Amino acid sequence: PGPKDFGEPPGELAVNDFAYSGVWTITDEDATAGDRAGIDLQFSARRAFLVLGSPDEDRDVEVMLDGKPISADDAGADVKGGVVTVGPQKLYSLVDLPKAGEHRLSLRFDEGVKGYAFTFG
Repeated sequence: PGPKDFGEPPGELAVNDFAYSGVWTITDEDATAGDRAGIDLQFSARRAFLVLGSPDEDRDVEVMLDGKPISADDAGADVKGGVVTVGPQKLYSLVDLPKAGEHRLSLRFDEGVKGYAFTFG
């Protein structure tokens, strides 16, 4: 718990592993993005979701898939132009692929965004 600088984004990740980068403040309930905050996740699924919130103003999260900005065809319903605009806390749809497969999801956060839990489908 507390603030920590996790450094640069990680290299390789095993399937179902994720890693923070940049500065995050971690509590028992959530993680709040600070300077250069990111999350990288190696997943095997068709869809990826994340509960996010930005309690006092809208903030953005950049979404990349396999090292490139996510395409409109692969983006979840809440992603517009490779970006999720986060407002009130809810489950945000980040990835919606034609079929399940193994991929790397990279998220880059504006300071102040709160993250809670990933889910997959």
